Amino acid sequence: MPGRVGQDLYEDLPTIAAYAAAGGPDEEADPELAADADQIASGHAYEKHAGEFGNPSRGQFKNMIEDTMKHPTETRQLAQGRVAYYSQNTRMLVIADPASPDGGTAFKAVPSRTNEIR
Repeated sequence: MPGRVGQDLYEDLPTIAAYAAAGGPDEEADPELAADADQIASGHAYEKHAGEFGNPSRGQFKNMIEDTMKHPTETRQLAQGRVAYYSQNTRMLVIADPASPDGGTAFKAVPSRTNEIR
């Protein structure tokens, strides 16, 4: 994933409108993933990071998280039982953390720094 050092990465990234225009999440239901995505979207990730995606509603943010977890460009096992899911399309990075009260977090990833996540 090529990085763009010195440029504002947020200027040309997809927003919630682009995500919605692309159809949003698919209709396949996975209750466990849906529950995990809902837990993450109901925690600090929404308040702190939703604005990075064009200020989606909490439900839209949950759908983006769920879609990233269902169809990641890359998945990585992390320390302490955490799992990272990355969507190159939306540049969303979801870190599922079963030990966290929020269930993890989701935010706009800086492509040049995604390899630093451990």
